Amino acid sequence: MTIIEGNKLKLLWVDHSYHKKTLSTNFLKEILEKIFSVNIFWDDYWRGGESLPVQEINKYDYVFFFQTLLPFSKLKQITAKIIWVPMFDGDPLSDKFWYCLSSLPIKIISFSEYLHKKCLQYNIQSLPLKYYLQPAFSENIPKSGKHYFFWYRGSLRLSDIKGLIDPQNVDSFVYRSAPDPYFKEEVLSQEDIQNYKLQIIRDVKLDSRGKYLELLKKSNIYFAPRKIEGIGISFLEAIAIGMVVVAYNNGTMNEYIKHEYNGYLFDSDDHQINFENLNIVLNNSKSTAQKGWEKWENDKITINDFILEDNYKCMPINNVYFSLYSAIQKSEIYLRKTAKRNIAKLKGLLMNKSS
Repeated sequence: MTIIEGNKLKLLWVDHSYHKKTLSTNFLKEILEKIFSVNIFWDDYWRGGESLPVQEINKYDYVFFFQTLLPFSKLKQITAKIIWVPMFDGDPLSDKFWYCLSSLPIKIISFSEYLHKKCLQYNIQSLPLKYYLQPAFSENIPKSGKHYFFWYRGSLRLSDIKGLIDPQNVDSFVYRSAPDPYFKEEVLSQEDIQNYKLQIIRDVKLDSRGKYLELLKKSNIYFAPRKIEGIGISFLEAIAIGMVVVAYNNGTMNEYIKHEYNGYLFDSDDHQINFENLNIVLNNSKSTAQKGWEKWENDKITINDFILEDNYKCMPINNVYFSLYSAIQKSEIYLRKTAKRNIAKLKGLLMNKSS
């Protein structure tokens, strides 16, 4: 790995390798590249790869972890200034974790209100942000009728959402099948295909982002594909082109959407959603998107200043407690990630068998 030399400070970007495919973190990396020389390390540990040695990290002025993070035992050895962007949909973090994290000179960029509050609780420096895409409301989106779009990724299935929809009021329904790693395609019944007028699109047919966006614009109601999100680029993209989003009532979706005001939230499929006020909700969603984008444009300017400000601090905690937790954490991380990979594989198989 070559370190970029020059007048700029050197920053190592350490990111979950799945984002290499989705490009969903590029918006933040591009902000950093304005003042830093950025090198990238794609962390493949989640599927058995090796983490970057600490001695390599210490060749940089800053190390910026997105979602992924080294164990405390290794973080303690890092001399570069540490920034971390945790994701709400990441591994559950205990109060013990946050307590020990507070003892490290680290800064947090929080794209979740919940995570920002956790940082404040433990006196960890946190910059709260809410990301929005630039609105580009499409004139091609249907202005009447109920035209649905659902992207099957694995954690939500058609069977989880179809009870929310009156099949008699379906004008069209695009079903995109593009499952996440360890999930297989959902098995759909002919009855559901007919009743909900499903147009099934597999990603092999979407060989460009432009084709996906054109397909998206054929609908006016977007079902967010997951029960939990880190930021939620997929549903934010739908909002930005002028669709109404229906989402599971969890973070980060419920940090952007207020039920029946600028979108719809659900906890179960035991009742149909009343879309009679769809146009009002759509107008509110567009207003939220525009105001959110304007605020993001102002807030993103503060990111580099937040990183550069030389006030990295740590809280004093019991050293014995930290050492014990670090030792336990190291073992837990290995066991949890191994189990998570196996469970995800099994879950994907079982969900598809039960469909």
